[in-house]
Amino acid sequence: MISLSLLGKDISHSKSHELYEKILKQRISYTKYDVEEVENIPTLDEIFLHSDGLSITSPYKKHFLGEVIIQAEIKKLNAINCIRKKKNSYEGTNTDYLALKDIFVNYQNTYSKIKCEVLGDGSMSQVTQVLLLELKIPFTVTSRKIIDNLNTRKLSYIDKSTQYIVVNSCSRAFEFSGEYDTGIIFLDYNYDFVSHKQHFKSLGERYVDGIGLLKSQAEYALDYWGISK
Repeated sequence: MISLSLLGKDISHSKSHELYEKILKQRISYTKYDVEEVENIPTLDEIFLHSDGLSITSPYKKHFLGEVIIQAEIKKLNAINCIRKKKNSYEGTNTDYLALKDIFVNYQNTYSKIKCEVLGDGSMSQVTQVLLLELKIPFTVTSRKIIDNLNTRKLSYIDKSTQYIVVNSCSRAFEFSGEYDTGIIFLDYNYDFVSHKQHFKSLGERYVDGIGLLKSQAEYALDYWGISK
């Protein structure tokens, strides 16, 4: 039986196990390492005794950086979310980056001009910033460290010739409840986040639930681990 693992903090809501079984069309063994303190994180040797692949979510995407082999394209992100074992060594990548690249290239192909505002300054924000710079997409970054009322301010834009995309890279602890222009696209990295679904109901398909990102990065992860779909 295929055996996969997930490392993170407060990950009881995770749907990864269910998603991998849906993609693979079979039952798998799935271990969640829900770790409160960094000193309690198992070693890679311990994890891979019983796992064919490891996924990592916040706040531990930097934890194993010094223990894995990383390609230059991924090293610049300073964060990994996927590890595999190759003989006696470990390799890491960032499938969030790969999945997000597909999303933003599609936006570039759909709209003549786009501009992004990235909410948050954590690992996912940093990955997004590197990608947007690479794709030459103009963007700004705002966080609760910069704006006290980030969750209640109005999301609006003046240049109607440009498609404005708000990217929410914040954790589920952040809930936006402010006003917004209905012309925006709100790309939420969180999935099945009920309060946002309800708040942005008038956006329709312009509210983009993070489940699509989760599925895409999971498919990239399976390919990376060499697990056939």
